[in-house]
Amino acid sequence: MPKWKYYNPEGMQDKLFDRCFIKRNLESKLIQAFKDNGYYEIDTPAIEFYDVFSNDSKIISPESLFKFVDEKGRLLALRPELTIPAARVVGTKLKDISLPIKISYLGNCYQFTDVGPGQQREFTQAGVEIFATNNPFYDAQIIKMAIETIKLAGIDEFTIELGQVEFFKGLMEQTKFDDETIELVRTMIEAKDYFGVEELLDSKKVDISIKEKILNMPSYLGDKKTLLKLQKSDLNIRSKNAITNLLNILDILEQFELSSYISVDLGMVKKLNYYTGMIFKGLTYGLGYPILSGGRYDNLSEIYGKALCATGFSIGIDSLLNALQRQNKQISKPSMDTLVMFSKSGRNSAINIAKQLREQGLSVDLVDESVTREYAKMKNIPGIIHVIDDENIKIINLLEDTTIKTTIEQLMKGQSS
Repeated sequence: MPKWKYYNPEGMQDKLFDRCFIKRNLESKLIQAFKDNGYYEIDTPAIEFYDVFSNDSKIISPESLFKFVDEKGRLLALRPELTIPAARVVGTKLKDISLPIKISYLGNCYQFTDVGPGQQREFTQAGVEIFATNNPFYDAQIIKMAIETIKLAGIDEFTIELGQVEFFKGLMEQTKFDDETIELVRTMIEAKDYFGVEELLDSKKVDISIKEKILNMPSYLGDKKTLLKLQKSDLNIRSKNAITNLLNILDILEQFELSSYISVDLGMVKKLNYYTGMIFKGLTYGLGYPILSGGRYDNLSEIYGKALCATGFSIGIDSLLNALQRQNKQISKPSMDTLVMFSKSGRNSAINIAKQLREQGLSVDLVDESVTREYAKMKNIPGIIHVIDDENIKIINLLEDTTIKTTIEQLMKGQSS
C-alpha cells in the first residue's frame, strides 16, 4: 500500500480548525482594509504560462518554479508570487485606465525552494500595488498601508526598516565593476560577509573613500539625522538622489504621524534586478524573518506591454499567524452559539428550532443525541438544547453545568422577547 497518501508533500501544510478560522478572518479584514483605502482587488490564476516569469529581467529563478505542460505541450508554472501577475494584468488589461492604478490581491503562491524557518513551498500572500508616477508620496502611502496592515492583524510591536537600492547602485557605479562583480558584492553584503567584501575591494584596488562607504553600509542606520549627515559626504549624484528620495518619504511619513515605526537601513541590498528605488521590510519580535517586504519597481510592467512606475508590498499571511502565535496574542477561535440535539421523536422539531435560531443570526450545530457533551466542549459551544419530542426540551448550560426542563413554546417565546 502506498505510504504517501497519508502525508503532505514537503513544504505543504494542512490548516486545521483554529488556524484556518483565524486565517480566513484575517484575510477578510485585510481585503476590506485594502478596499477602504482605495485598492480594488484582482484575482489572477494560480497557473500562468512559464514565459510570464521567465524573461530577461531574471526576477524569478527558473529553478524555484513548479513547472509542467498543458495538453498542447506549452510550458506552464504555478505562480511563485503575486506582484508579477499584477504587473502582467496592468500591462495588458488595465493599461488604458486612468492613473493611479491601485490594486490589491490575496492568494496562494508556490515556490520550489528549500523549506526553512518561515518558508513553505505553498504560502498565502496578500498585498497592494500602486502603478502611477515616481512621486515619493506613493511610496509613503504604500508604507502607511503596510503599517496599518500589521496593526490590523493584531501586532503592535514592530519596525519598518527602510532602504534605497539606488544608494548601493551609486556606490557600485563609482567602482566601475561589471554586473557579475556587483552581484557578488551584493550577495556578500546581504550575507554579512564583510571580510569577503573587503578582500574583493582590495583586489580590485577600489578608491579608499568608496571602499569605506561600501564597508560602512551596515552602520548607516537610524533616522533622518543619519541621512542628512551622509548626504553631505562625497557621493555621486545617483547615491545623493537616493538619500534625497528617502528624506522626502520620511517627511511624508511624519505627516502621516508614522515616524515611530520607521528605521533607516541603507545596508539593505536585496534584488537589484527587481527594485529600482526605496525598499522596506517589516520586522517583529518572535520571528527570525520579515513578515512583509516591498518597495519601488519601475521597470516591471514594461515587460508586459505598458511602462509604468510602480510601488507596493506583500505580506505573508502564514508569517502573520506565526507571529501572533509566538507573541501569545489572544485571537478569536471558531465557536457556535448553541448545539441543538434531538431524540428520535424530536427530530422534526429540532430542525425547525435550529432554522429559527439561525434566522435570528445565531450559529447553530444540529446533531442527534448520540453525540456526547465532549463534542460541544471541543467546539467551544456554551450550551445544548436537547429536543426530546415535539413538545419537551432540556436546556443544558455547559459553562455552569446546569440543566433546565422546559417546552419548545417557552424556548421560542424567550428567544423572540
